[in-house]
Amino acid sequence: MSARMYDDPNPEDDQRYCIELLAKLERPLSFIGEKRNRFILFKGQWMDVDRLLEDASKDPRKRDGLRQELMGRLGEIKEQLTSTCMTREEAIDLFEEGVAVKRAIHLLGSVAQSREEDPHSDIRRWLAYGRRIS
Repeated sequence: MSARMYDDPNPEDDQRYCIELLAKLERPLSFIGEKRNRFILFKGQWMDVDRLLEDASKDPRKRDGLRQELMGRLGEIKEQLTSTCMTREEAIDLFEEGVAVKRAIHLLGSVAQSREEDPHSDIRRWLAYGRRIS
């Protein structure tokens, strides 16, 4: 009976699995520790995520535009996981792409924050100086 179960895939189980992956993808820092793809489908072609991030890090306008486009792609991935009937392998591939997109969005945000000047940097510098001389 168990051999028959593997021969005939159950689409309801696959749909449930897609929903589980979507829930996992919805978590705020779900990309940490997860396997992810190196390439994502971006503007109709497969692009290297690291190369996109490298190009965007040079120009703030590009970074903002890329962030919006990646948010759109993440929305498409979430929609596909909920509405499309797919196999587990296809769902895993889509999930791994979603993790890569989410990581890229996070890195774009962290680059933007690190470049902004900290209003408390002078205070921190003086506190560090005080600790060193005392």
